[in-house]
Amino acid sequence: LIQLFGEEMFKLLIFLVFLILLYKLTKKRTLSVVVATAVTLLCFALVHATAYDFNWSQILINQGLATFFCMYNYLKSKNILTSYIQHVILDAIPFVLAMVGVL
Repeated sequence: LIQLFGEEMFKLLIFLVFLILLYKLTKKRTLSVVVATAVTLLCFALVHATAYDFNWSQILINQGLATFFCMYNYLKSKNILTSYIQHVILDAIPFVLAMVGVL
């Protein structure tokens, strides 16, 4: 659980750094949010590259898509706890399914 919070802080730090830099350069809020989100999703996917043996389609689908929904939650709520709770739930689903015998 601590590692997942660290991952959320990592994503938030990347997002905020790029958001601030892009906004200072362009003065366009929407563009800055979109580009900063895309960079964050890509960086987070790259961090998980070794976990998926550099299978890029799996990395982009599993990490990119799940991270997109967590980022959406953060952007709507401006609260890291909402994206953290969602991250915990998303990571717990495979474990619960394996314990039940579905996987």
